[in-house]
Amino acid sequence: MSNHLSALSDRELLAALHALRGSERESLLEILRHLNEVERRKLHLKLGYSSMFVYCTEHLCYSESTAARRVQAARCVARFPKVETLLVSGEINLVTLGLVASLLTPQNVDWFLEKIRNKRQREVEAIAAAFRPATYLRDRVLRVSVPAPVTPLSSATTPSLSLSSASTGSATPAESATPATGESANAPANSAEVAAAVPPADDAKGVTPGPLLVNVGSNSHNGSEKTPSPIATVPKLYIQFLADENFMRDYNEACALLSNSLRRISFSTVFTAVLRDYLERHSPKRRQERRDARQAAIETPRSTQPAGAHAGARTDGAQSDRSRVEVAVTPPRRLPISPQTRDAVFLRDQGQCTYVGRDGHRCSETNNLHVDHIKPVARNGKDELENLRLLCSTHNRLEAERILGPDATRRIRERDPTAP
Repeated sequence: MSNHLSALSDRELLAALHALRGSERESLLEILRHLNEVERRKLHLKLGYSSMFVYCTEHLCYSESTAARRVQAARCVARFPKVETLLVSGEINLVTLGLVASLLTPQNVDWFLEKIRNKRQREVEAIAAAFRPATYLRDRVLRVSVPAPVTPLSSATTPSLSLSSASTGSATPAESATPATGESANAPANSAEVAAAVPPADDAKGVTPGPLLVNVGSNSHNGSEKTPSPIATVPKLYIQFLADENFMRDYNEACALLSNSLRRISFSTVFTAVLRDYLERHSPKRRQERRDARQAAIETPRSTQPAGAHAGARTDGAQSDRSRVEVAVTPPRRLPISPQTRDAVFLRDQGQCTYVGRDGHRCSETNNLHVDHIKPVARNGKDELENLRLLCSTHNRLEAERILGPDATRRIRERDPTAP
């Protein structure tokens, strides 16, 4: 199959994928119709399944989330046939339909379907939220314990797992306990004994064998006893607060600006970076520490310099002459683009990648943006506004390979390790 695909041209490959996507939506609609007919005939009950959800998860082998969406969508299609057309055209999908399915009535279905057409999940969530009961939550901070990150072990040190425990399908706390800080545990999903056997790292602060327990053993339906095993945990804070759309807009803008400097974007990493930056700029204590450091540097006695340092510099005339010659002939390093120019590029391009595909689609990426030279510096491109544009990291590499060759990024990094 792969050989067949490699023989296709770019245009043929994209056309074939587009056709497959259309047939996939048609197949999905047929599945929903079949599910409705199975439920109407109560075939799932006759086969021994208590509900359509259980039938879909255990007999059709759907995941729980996939099964729930399909059962919900099937019932929605049965009640409102107009949904079929929008599902086949791709104007709505199972996720966006599921967000409003419980709100649809014969009186408002046309209004809702028109509102959610071609909308993203967050936009549909906002539409649906206006029709749900008001939510009253208070700000709070709750101390919790979560599984400690586990360092992967080599096969020589990994304890062997019995077949019953290794094949268990039960979720570990690594899957179910997630702190609000956005930091997820890295414990293996189905290797609880490994997590229990691994001692915490020596430099892991606050890691203690906490009260968190993991059930390991047989996962059969005969009610066999399971042995709880303690695993290492770390303390975290679960933080809850309410925010509005303005907050999310500012947060997303901060994510975009920090995406090139943070290894992972999460509420925890973004809040930490923003708070530290604010404190560095506005904390009286930290400003005074910087003043003290500057004053201490000024008052450092010149006598602390090595004896004879000035004399050596004067007497070693030949050495100084050679250094001056070397400096004179060394080509100056290209100055970085000025912050004013970078800001002008960012504002002109509206903080979005400017790459436009052959079909006229502009890349919508707002993270990991680079200021790129349209005419590369390697070909004497200038740092002028007209020669600069915003590109995301992937399209920056694509353009570099197109203009300078497939090995362009490797050669650039060899010359300048700080290059993106």
